[in-house]
Amino acid sequence: MKNPLIIYLDSSDFSDLSNPEKRTSEIIELESQLLNWQMQGYIELRFSHVHLLEAAATEHKYADIAVKTVLSDKESM
Repeated sequence: MKNPLIIYLDSSDFSDLSNPEKRTSEIIELESQLLNWQMQGYIELRFSHVHLLEAAATEHKYADIAVKTVLSDKESM
């Protein structure tokens, strides 16, 4: 098997994947396909630690979304 393609998602990608208000059927389908390719070894999903800083909540009301974003990042490792 060839080496997997390495994909870095940016903070807006993680935001779209983790924010329930932005999760359209198209985004859910894309997420499913990416995870499927990852499990099959075709791709590796990566992120930088800068993404964690960008995901940090700036106000208490955004804390839930920030936690979901970080957990989404962690699952893609």
